[in-house]
Amino acid sequence: DHFETTAKHLKETGFTWAEIDPPWQWTEENGLLKVANLSNENPNYPDDQTLIDEIRALKSQGLKVMLGPQICCTALSTQDRSNEWWEAYFAETTRFLVHFAQIAQEAGVDAIYYAVQADYPGNDYTTRWSAVFQEIRKHFSGEVGEMVWSATGSSSAIHPNADFIKWGNELDFFFVAIDAPISMNDHPTDDELKQGAANMLDGARELYDRYGKPVLVRTTYFNVKKTWKGNSYYSISSVPWPSDQEQKLKESQYEFGPDDQARAIQAYFRAIAERPWIIGYAQFGYTHWEYPLAADLSVRGKPAEDLWKKWNKSIYNAKSF
Repeated sequence: DHFETTAKHLKETGFTWAEIDPPWQWTEENGLLKVANLSNENPNYPDDQTLIDEIRALKSQGLKVMLGPQICCTALSTQDRSNEWWEAYFAETTRFLVHFAQIAQEAGVDAIYYAVQADYPGNDYTTRWSAVFQEIRKHFSGEVGEMVWSATGSSSAIHPNADFIKWGNELDFFFVAIDAPISMNDHPTDDELKQGAANMLDGARELYDRYGKPVLVRTTYFNVKKTWKGNSYYSISSVPWPSDQEQKLKESQYEFGPDDQARAIQAYFRAIAERPWIIGYAQFGYTHWEYPLAADLSVRGKPAEDLWKKWNKSIYNAKSF
């Protein structure tokens, strides 16, 4: 019943949306590129019904749901590929997204997005990606958006940028994933962190300025000390997870630091409050169970969730805190 208990907890904490990112993988079948649910080897849903069950558990609590299907976890080289290979790439990507668009429509999902890779070398990339999003709309009546990423290091640039995304008028929103540093200092002030977060957010302003579409933000900061150093300090695969033994954290370069995660998230909330073109904020990695001593990404059961609850009250109930 972890779907139901998590949905109830989210509702009681004041959240109004939940994001689910079901992954599939690239593989080959008879020498041809395919997208498949390799659930035995990856953190996938074992079947479509399990995903639908989670969506419906969230919807039963009155939460809105955003679906972000992702093709991940397996390496794919796109260098020096033939036209036939690229035809299969776009055909399989479209088939994958239509599959989840149909699930989203059936289960009552409110929004869906996809993260376009900027690796196709053809001059017709605009036509091809525009056709993919148009196909999604044929099967899904909710809002459709695109995810972009913050750059690595201290740059506030996004990838792909507004110049590349020429189909932006066909979208309803943009979703920006950020794990870049907002300070490289060991002991920054709260105002320094806020300014760093503001710089990262302003890097995505070009999407709003170009297309007039709202922007949502998702951060990826761990429960470790100095987490505001972002991807210059850690990689998502190097921080110990709840399933790891406690000794692994002690032997790593990291120290458990949930207060530092809360400070980074507070910096983003303060900066977002001054930017009305940003309409939503999420933190990656929310778990179905509480791990108050884990150095993972989840805010559940951590100081950051208490902070989030206060912001939810302020935003949705106009109550001071």
